[in-house]
Amino acid sequence: MLYLYNENDNPVWELKSDDSRFLRLQLIERPEFGINIQNRDIKKEDFNTAVLESTNNVYDVNRLADFNSSIHFDVKSLRPSIMHSNEKYNSDIYIASFDITDGSRVINLVTSKAYIYNSLYDYDAKMLHVIFSLNKKADKTFLEFIFEDKDKKNVFIRHFMINAKSNLPKVVARSMSLSNPIERGKRGHINPTDHANGTKYNIKRYVPLRPTKLIFFDKNEDKEAMCDAITSTFKYDMERSELQCLEGSDVREVVKGWVYNKNYRCATYYVPEKNREELRGDADFKKSLLDDKYAKLFDVVLVMCNDSWVVRIK
Repeated sequence: MLYLYNENDNPVWELKSDDSRFLRLQLIERPEFGINIQNRDIKKEDFNTAVLESTNNVYDVNRLADFNSSIHFDVKSLRPSIMHSNEKYNSDIYIASFDITDGSRVINLVTSKAYIYNSLYDYDAKMLHVIFSLNKKADKTFLEFIFEDKDKKNVFIRHFMINAKSNLPKVVARSMSLSNPIERGKRGHINPTDHANGTKYNIKRYVPLRPTKLIFFDKNEDKEAMCDAITSTFKYDMERSELQCLEGSDVREVVKGWVYNKNYRCATYYVPEKNREELRGDADFKKSLLDDKYAKLFDVVLVMCNDSWVVRIK
């Protein structure tokens, strides 16, 4: 199912059907931001488009579509799109727009079993739009934005959760005065700790932590162990993967070929000399991958370690 949440005074979303392969939910003023919807089993008539006109909804989400939905990640970019799901599986997807026209800014984002697929936070343009889902099977799943007003006198939250009794989405909206704060542990307390960089806040996009279609490895002798680990851990058919050995090659030209000629925007690097903990603590090694192995040319970079853990470094 798809839900729309719009706090703004005006409608901000539109549903377009200009492409034969996709429908698209996009911002009216910034159409480059949005999400594609695979239209193989979904038609424009499946949407309650009147919901797109909803405004000033601080406490309510409106159901935009009733069909079972899930997220598909493109193999070349890991960009998400919405697709129809079978009867046994459904991931509710939320299209949320927040009103920050009064100069309020994001100071923190707290989540539990929530997945953000795309976001646009432009403080100068007074825009905050987020596309996300909540895991309904998990206990106490939520997504919570914490804001501070322009005058730094109050903080307030928008807390999305699943109502335990109805199993339906619920929004909690409340504020707290900074001059008379509620004690931590008491009902109504909001943590006012500022985790932003001024008016900037990095909202990290979720990607699945499993090997991408394109995988780089340094030595031919590592290929068999790498394929065995991927097959046993992730149940991949390796014949459908793109495996690129960097041994003896001009690494820069090889990587550029995948990025600019074959349009790959994501890749995995296999690193048999490191386990997950060693990689996480080695900033110089990660920088070397990004610079010397030209991983920086990709939008998303994953690393598969010798313990089969996959870690995101970009």
